[in-house]
Amino acid sequence: MSQDFKLPEPPGKDGKFRILVVEDDSHIARLILANLARGGFETRHAPDGNIGWEAFCEWNPHLLLLDRMMPCMNGGELCAKIREKSTVPIIMLTALSGEDQQVEGIKLGADDYVPKPFNPRLLM
Repeated sequence: MSQDFKLPEPPGKDGKFRILVVEDDSHIARLILANLARGGFETRHAPDGNIGWEAFCEWNPHLLLLDRMMPCMNGGELCAKIREKSTVPIIMLTALSGEDQQVEGIKLGADDYVPKPFNPRLLM
């Protein structure tokens, strides 16, 4: 599936930035989405990598918050696929918190790596 990608457009008239949260744990996703909404961000949620890819292509977000371990397409695969087409910032959120996993995440194209559990205030 070939797509033509553009840089995300600036926030709309409402001034909101679009953040795509790709997270298979519904409890963590709800926590993140609630905090982002409270911060004034426009959000979408995708529960796995395949749906995350579709949402990314359709919605053109300004930022991705991406879980590493997910069904279908994992976060590392999705990150690498997005990097082939886009420079949108990607923050990986994952329980894989070892140094080697963090280095691998950065090599796949993530801009930052936040280990779980994390403080929602620090993420914001």
